[in-house]
Amino acid sequence: MIKQTMRFISEEQKEIVLDPSRVRKICGCAGSRKTDTMIKCGIRYLRENRSGSCLFLTLVGSVTDEIRRRLSAALRVPIDREGMSNHYVGRLGGATVEVANFDAFVHTQLGPLAEDIAGDFEAKARLLLERIRGGEHRDFLLRDGTRAGMVLVDEFQDFSPVRVDIVADYFRRDTTTARLVVLGDMMQTIFSRALDDHTHPLIRIDALRPATFRLSRCYRCPAAHIETVNILTSAMRSRYDIPPMVSDATGPRPLFFTHDATMSFQGAYHTAQTVLRMIEALRAHDQSVTTGDIVILMKRCNHQSVFNRLAVMLRQRGEEFYVAETRNCLNEHHAIDWERARDRLVMLSIHGDKGKGHPVVFFLGFSAGSIPEERHLLQTEELLSQSLMNVAMTRSTRYLFVGMSRSAPSVYFRRCARELASVASMAWRPETIDDGVLAAVARAAGTDAPFLGAVEERKVPLAVPVRSIISVQQEDKDVWRDPLRDIAAPRREILGTPVRLRLDDGRARILRSLVRLLFARIVRPALLLKILRPFRLSHPIVFTTDDQLLSVVKDHRLNRMIEDTEYWKTTTRRIGLSERFPEPRLIVHAVFERIQRSLEAVADAARPCDPADLWLVALFCLEYLENQDNHSLLLYHGSPPDGIPGIEANLRAYAARLAAPKRLLFQQKAALMGVIDDAERLEGLGFRRTLEPDKRIFVEGYRFGINATIDFVDPDANLLIDLRFSAQNECRPEWLAQAITGSLLSRNSRYANARHIHIYNVTRGVLYTTIRRKAHTIRGWILPILESYRFPDVLRVELEAQIRDEK
Repeated sequence: MIKQTMRFISEEQKEIVLDPSRVRKICGCAGSRKTDTMIKCGIRYLRENRSGSCLFLTLVGSVTDEIRRRLSAALRVPIDREGMSNHYVGRLGGATVEVANFDAFVHTQLGPLAEDIAGDFEAKARLLLERIRGGEHRDFLLRDGTRAGMVLVDEFQDFSPVRVDIVADYFRRDTTTARLVVLGDMMQTIFSRALDDHTHPLIRIDALRPATFRLSRCYRCPAAHIETVNILTSAMRSRYDIPPMVSDATGPRPLFFTHDATMSFQGAYHTAQTVLRMIEALRAHDQSVTTGDIVILMKRCNHQSVFNRLAVMLRQRGEEFYVAETRNCLNEHHAIDWERARDRLVMLSIHGDKGKGHPVVFFLGFSAGSIPEERHLLQTEELLSQSLMNVAMTRSTRYLFVGMSRSAPSVYFRRCARELASVASMAWRPETIDDGVLAAVARAAGTDAPFLGAVEERKVPLAVPVRSIISVQQEDKDVWRDPLRDIAAPRREILGTPVRLRLDDGRARILRSLVRLLFARIVRPALLLKILRPFRLSHPIVFTTDDQLLSVVKDHRLNRMIEDTEYWKTTTRRIGLSERFPEPRLIVHAVFERIQRSLEAVADAARPCDPADLWLVALFCLEYLENQDNHSLLLYHGSPPDGIPGIEANLRAYAARLAAPKRLLFQQKAALMGVIDDAERLEGLGFRRTLEPDKRIFVEGYRFGINATIDFVDPDANLLIDLRFSAQNECRPEWLAQAITGSLLSRNSRYANARHIHIYNVTRGVLYTTIRRKAHTIRGWILPILESYRFPDVLRVELEAQIRDEK
């Protein structure tokens, strides 16, 4: 059994571990050793209950493994994974200890009942809660069926309401004798689901009347970093009565610097250059810093232009790095591989770095509109923006560099700029920096100051949804789950052969974009050829991987720039273009925009899209509709992605199944959109003409709604075709929901009543077919989707007025 002496890092920790209360709530700041405290609570229970069972519950898989590793070291026993599950089990004599992801725990509680709703974690959680409330589920069980004598729940601040109620309702019962410890930090609430009912999980659990403890000392970050965060979060801490953090650790001050706006491709390129210069200066002046010490954080990681540009630059320098995207090359979710990240520079999202610490942290994008989001200001959801800022700025054990847009720094920085000058360094004020290393890094960052002039702040919260314009292709399982409850599984038909793909993410994205265009070449839809023909006949097109050139394409400036003959000649020499293209015109972006404008039913200038797709879709439209001969107008530098022959064979197999492929229309836009441009109504939504972020709204109007770009449609056969690119063998539920949504929108757009639906997984060569039922209507199907995105009544009424007769 456990014999070693338990050592405590503080009197506060000792009080928590030794407290006899059956239910305990521990509110601990970043770096306060919450996990260590939780493990010691579990160890004490096992010491006192030699045949007891202790269950540790976590929210995400990466934390599960981290706790397993720490617990195994503390107990000096192996804690091994049970099969392919997210359960890790260890045994100490007659006692059992288990670490499990909460969703895996729910699955275990339901037993055979879980198989009927496999993969639908929300439905499983709701079912378990119903069974607990109905008295049908009496005990929390470990994987081996043993009743849990003690339950310890980590990261409780991010639990959704149904998961909080599972814990609260179970421990509220008189028959429950198990002990409970929940741990969390309100100022680290980074998942919006925690606020779905506008009551925070750490407040909701107070219904159990727990013994409550606070851990406010950070053992990770230097004192100057903690003082900086306290200043930036003081208002939110006052609102929720959260005490400021403290730290005794010494270390350099944080360094604030400015960078270009990262929303543009060119801005992302220059931001990446700035960060690279700063890293080089840091390593030159502090040779103890290694590549593996450095982490670069942004609000989002997937398809992040800054990270993409940095990856290219680091690869050219031979540096080891890891971009911790949570979607793989087939756009499927996967966990961060921390083993792969070892000893490498890591680029990842703030969410992905939760619970970690690093010697050097770059936090980019501390800018208006990002942190905080405009719709969060003055709302309960502002806690999410404050928490993201707090988490990002409490990861560093030594150096912290915080970057913001020079034209639009975060409102949080604006409010506190004077006070922050006493605890942090500013790159645009080099004369105030005493630390030699920080001074060198500041020079590399540049001395451009952020705009801190008088700016009116928002005084009325915006009454706008989570997303103003919903794209049907968004992989949001929670949104598409409810409409599918009464939908039968589609019919499955094997047409082709699975294609084995071993691609890096960049080539996979090219191939995903190429799939639709290969199919377009096979079926040759007349509409597409008609649009492209004038461009193909009059404009030579060139593709390049040159970073500087690519950067300006997204900003619509390339054609103007290459009108300068000398600039063009210099560029062509640098990227090795053929001399037989003396005056080419790169109109790729313009081609794509022309296609979209010609086909979309409703104009939508704010449509979200991946910049790489903007480039590649148009490029391959031209490339693969051309005959590949010596007179091709397109010069393509670089080898095409692997897998094209297999993909094309699967596409031809599907084309052969279609009755009349020539009737197909390519990339049809369907939408249910509204626009409010009346000044009085805009002000009713919270917009103000004098606010900088709102000025454009009063000129262009506020657009909102839901749209879908349908891959192919046959209006005569009422057929919608959705091409998918996935290694999975089943039709994912959100695919079906999205196809039905697109079908309904196509009918409302009056160019097709596409009731017949084909979902073709090109990678596997498998076709799924179904028919949209007549009972499915826009009012019954799509309006609930709008509600899930929190569209206010005034906007839903406006959209409902756009619905055409559904009889």
